[in-house]
Amino acid sequence: MVASLRHRGPDGEGTHFFPDCALGHTRLSIVDLDTGGQPMLGPGGETAIVLNGEIYGYRAIREELAACPFRTTSDTEVILMLYLRHHQRLPERVPGMFAFALWDEKRRSLLAARDRFGEKPFFHARGPDGEFIFASEIRAILASGLVTPRLSRESVAHFLRRRFVHPHRTIYENVHTLPPAHQLRFEDGSVEIRRFWELGPHPLARVGLDQAAEHLRRCLSEAVEQQLVADVPVGAFLSGGLDSSTVVAAASAHRKGIKTISFGFQGEMDERPYAREVAARYGTDHLEVEELDLDVGAMLTRMAEVFDEPFADSSAVSTYAVCEEARKHLKVVLTGDGADELLAGYDWWYAPLLDMEKEPAHSDVRRMILRFAAAVVRRIGPSGSFDGPARRLRGTDLRGEHRTVGAAHSHLREFFSDADLTSLDLPLPPRDDAGDSLDAVLRTDLTTYLPGEILVKADRASMAHGLELRAPFLDAGVAEFLAALPSSLKLSRSESKIVLRRAYTRDWPESIRKRGKQGFGAPVDRWLLRDDVKALVARCFDDPKSRLNSLLPGNAVSTFRTEGRHKTWALLTLGLWLDSVDQ
Repeated sequence: MVASLRHRGPDGEGTHFFPDCALGHTRLSIVDLDTGGQPMLGPGGETAIVLNGEIYGYRAIREELAACPFRTTSDTEVILMLYLRHHQRLPERVPGMFAFALWDEKRRSLLAARDRFGEKPFFHARGPDGEFIFASEIRAILASGLVTPRLSRESVAHFLRRRFVHPHRTIYENVHTLPPAHQLRFEDGSVEIRRFWELGPHPLARVGLDQAAEHLRRCLSEAVEQQLVADVPVGAFLSGGLDSSTVVAAASAHRKGIKTISFGFQGEMDERPYAREVAARYGTDHLEVEELDLDVGAMLTRMAEVFDEPFADSSAVSTYAVCEEARKHLKVVLTGDGADELLAGYDWWYAPLLDMEKEPAHSDVRRMILRFAAAVVRRIGPSGSFDGPARRLRGTDLRGEHRTVGAAHSHLREFFSDADLTSLDLPLPPRDDAGDSLDAVLRTDLTTYLPGEILVKADRASMAHGLELRAPFLDAGVAEFLAALPSSLKLSRSESKIVLRRAYTRDWPESIRKRGKQGFGAPVDRWLLRDDVKALVARCFDDPKSRLNSLLPGNAVSTFRTEGRHKTWALLTLGLWLDSVDQ
């Protein structure tokens, strides 16, 4: 199990054995390089912990625990000392990103917890004799030899519908994930899981725009300052978008000349000119990774192994590549992850929902009339555009099709339809219906899309190279505040990320201020035309004995070979993943 996770912790490894508990750890040394090894024992050797992640602000917590018998300067030991005081209430007092398991020999109890948004993974399963097995990746659980995985067709269906496995499930029926913001206790052979934190009201949720911008600037600066703490150099990813530019601006206020890294696609998708402007403004040590260097076919095959489950976000390839380059220079990198979900940054999804939110609910007959009217206007207006009459009636169109904003959002985020899944002989997974407001939709994305796709991509692509990514926007203080703000301070018909723009516009070059959201998606259409990728498509789609055609009806699979780029891509990644595992 330990050997299977060496990529996550290439700097060292350790094990410790109690009569009824075995703990193993591979270490990426970032804080307390000399004495921070794990598993780490508590006073008297009666407790022990394994931790993946970082506890931000741990130095201040350590000062509050000055009377405790510390032996190291590690953030890991802070958790051990907090446990002595708070026991099962420990997780709610731990800031940062983390997945940990702590054994208490006296109580013969294991306490495990996962951070608030799911930045760090935690998987678990039961062995044939009731053994409780846990790890940071599924591959380590399977390496125990105690679990024979059973594929979940419902998870396969959710993956095809959304491009990722639901964050509360895994691709297997008998391997489970601990949801974000949950803790687990294993004692006397039984498992108890409960939530220890959830987003709630915030005292500043109803302030005006200027006051909200001022508070965001202050708390984000504090979060960045805390996340710059490490005993190794810390850098930042820089795409040239609003989020990463903000993180670099905030980091540069605390540390001059940090290293920044960006990725460039060929053609119109290349954001490097914007990133260079930000790098020049703040005098960063800037590096670039170019798409020309990518062997896409080989990378796709590698992704099937890295992600441990099927994963169809095409930007996983470029994220993996930029993490590989970053690791040559750094161990820790700051990112802008979480900002889009907290600030309504995906305006191509959220803007039509904003219009729909202002439309009243309608009877079935009126909904049919509205759908017809909106369809006519779309045919008259600019094709594929939200401009003019088509743009103004988009909300009416959605209200005509869907009863709630949440239902419309679920539809907009759908890749394989119900009919598609039925043709593939897969069950229909339940849909998320967040309710009838954009605020509710944003909360749903924070609990599904963010941990299921964005943070999985960040964790697996970075830790495959022994690189740690930190996300200041997901600091609890920042995220709790932004999540509580009304959507009117985030998105309007003319402006996105309103409060962020008010807080940081003077820190961005003019070209950044005027930019819309581009995203980090890859040129899938062009990649599918590459000879190396076409060979992989032929292997998965055309061979009647391929694992993909063995799992799903071959005649149905073949219909998606050229039907749509995202559908072809998703089935290709599923087929490559099936080829990479022993079922």
